[in-house]
Amino acid sequence: EHRDLSERKGKNLWHKLMKAAGAQIDANFGKDAVFSTYTPAGEILKNPQATAVVKRFIPMVGMLTAEMIAEIQSFNIRELAKMHGRLLLLNSKKLDKIDQVLSEIPLTPGQSNRTTNDGFNEYRQALDGNQIIRVLAARFFAGNDCEAMLNADFLNGESDAAPSLGAEIVQDNFSATWQIQQAGPDGFRFTEMAFEDPKDHSASYLSFYLNSPRGLDHLLIEPNLPKLYLNLETTGCLRVWLNGTEIFTQDAISAEAIKLHTPLLLEKGTNHILIKVVNLNTDYIVRAYLTSSHEDFIPTLDSSVER
Repeated sequence: EHRDLSERKGKNLWHKLMKAAGAQIDANFGKDAVFSTYTPAGEILKNPQATAVVKRFIPMVGMLTAEMIAEIQSFNIRELAKMHGRLLLLNSKKLDKIDQVLSEIPLTPGQSNRTTNDGFNEYRQALDGNQIIRVLAARFFAGNDCEAMLNADFLNGESDAAPSLGAEIVQDNFSATWQIQQAGPDGFRFTEMAFEDPKDHSASYLSFYLNSPRGLDHLLIEPNLPKLYLNLETTGCLRVWLNGTEIFTQDAISAEAIKLHTPLLLEKGTNHILIKVVNLNTDYIVRAYLTSSHEDFIPTLDSSVER
C-alpha cells in the first residue's frame, strides 16, 4: 500500500515538474480510470453506483450527514480505515474485496454508460478473444453430496435467473451477492475469488451474455451456419443453461480436470448463459472458452456480464 502511494506521488510530482517546464501534458495524466479504495470519499459519494457498493460493505455509510461527508471527503477509504479502525473494522481482505467491485466502475462519469450498438456495456465484456474472462458470479455453501447440490435450485428459479451486480440472493439461513469475477491465467480459481466463507463444498453460478449477429439454431435450413461450442475444463460437476433451457449436465466429480464441450445454438440477438458448478474440495478451477467451426465468427460476438 505504501509503495503504491509512493509511486502515485512520484508520478504526480514528475507531471507537475514537466508542466512547469512548459511541456504539453495530458489533462488526465495521473488520474485513475476506475474507482478504488484510494479514491477520495467525496468522489465516491457523488457517484450512486460507487456509493451503493461501499454501502454494501460499510452499512453505516447510509447514516452519514452532509456535515460528516464534508469532514471525510478528502480522505480515501484506506485512510479512513486506519483513522477509525475500531469503528469500521475494515481489514486488508475486506478492502481488497471493495477494490475488486469498485474497479468495475469507470471514474469518468460519461464512461459508465458507454455501450456497444447492441446495448452491452463495453467495460464489462465477458470475452477476451475466445476466452471467457469475466462473469457475474454467486456462491453458496450447499452440503457434501454432488448430485443433491447440483439439483438444488439456489436461485429460486434457475431457468428464469436474471442476475444483476450487487443483487442479494437469500436462501434459507445463508445468502450470496452477485459479484463480477475475473479469471486468472488458468481460469476461474474459486478459492481466490472475493467470496465470503466457506470456501469448499459449494455450488457456484457463473453468468454472462452473448449477442449474436445471426441465429445458429437453424442448421437444417442453413447447413453452412457457424457451429459454436462452449468448452469447460474442471474437476467439478456442472450444469449449463442457454436462455433458460438446460443444455448440458456433468453429474460426476473427477480426480483430474476434464474437458467438456456443448453446442451453443445461439438465437439472433441477446443470449444468456448460466453455468452452475459444484465442488467438493477446497481448491478447484473452471476454465471456460468458446470454439467455432468458423474462425471469423467469435470476433463478431458482443459479450457482457450483465444486461
